[in-house]
Amino acid sequence: MIGYHKGSKDGMRELKVGETTLLAVLNLVFWGWLLLISVVRWRVVAGTTLTTVRPWWLLAVVTGLITAIAELIHLPWIHRDYLYAALAITCVVPPIAVLGARRPTCRAWPMFVLLPLLVVLSWPVINVGFLTRFSKPLELETAPVLMYGLVIVMGFGNFVGTRLSFPALIAGAALLLLQISLSRLPGWDDEEITLYRHLSAMLIGVNASYSLWLSGIFSRADDGVNRVWQDFVTLYGLVWSRRLLDRFQILVDKHQWPCRLTANGIVWTAVPAPETQAAVEQALRWFLRRFVDADWIDKRLGHTASPPAVPPTALDM
Repeated sequence: MIGYHKGSKDGMRELKVGETTLLAVLNLVFWGWLLLISVVRWRVVAGTTLTTVRPWWLLAVVTGLITAIAELIHLPWIHRDYLYAALAITCVVPPIAVLGARRPTCRAWPMFVLLPLLVVLSWPVINVGFLTRFSKPLELETAPVLMYGLVIVMGFGNFVGTRLSFPALIAGAALLLLQISLSRLPGWDDEEITLYRHLSAMLIGVNASYSLWLSGIFSRADDGVNRVWQDFVTLYGLVWSRRLLDRFQILVDKHQWPCRLTANGIVWTAVPAPETQAAVEQALRWFLRRFVDADWIDKRLGHTASPPAVPPTALDM
């Protein structure tokens, strides 16, 4: 009986090792694929201020790829906890970068928001790393984990309610699980932690690929103005779209246009006159000018040339 029990334990251990190796290989494949499509499809954000997010996106992807490689080859000179911590930190920066992607704020946002965010999130990790020479397991305290969870809510919560809702929720949950695993909760053994981290990293890579694919698909709305608006909401999330929606409604009430702007686009309460439709389109162009170029709008409207930008009377962002 004792020998049978010992053999069962050895068999389970070998099975877990095999599962871990398989997940490590899959992680490497997924992150390598993500890096490839990130480079190939970089024009997804062409014509928008989201080009300022692209370096932070690539930083997170490269960090994920390095982590997957190091995990697979069992990199000896640094404990893997610090690589996963770097992955968790860099992955929350791109969605926070979207919150500052407005002209001219996007020029100063990296220096005054993103870099300090990286420092604040990295400091607990670096502090422990210097004390242990980055060679021992990382054990984060509760406060850094809670702060990280707040950043996840701010960044990924911005896309809940858009076409990116599902990948945003899954990626946010996976990142939170990854960060919790770095706190070394009681009752978690090394094999469980390794398994959770592999699954988290894999989910992050898969959802990032899915988000990139969704972002490059034009809205299927019948009306061109609604295509513009729906694609804007997908790329920029709820924070900016809600602000523009409120400002646009002020203009609608002022001119008594028979319409209202919703998350899905313009809803007409009466048949509009051609000049009213043109005025609504021009107003939307004016509000979006700080986020996207005229050519970006024209592609979705089907126009070959942009009309001159005329600001709505006494109303600006």
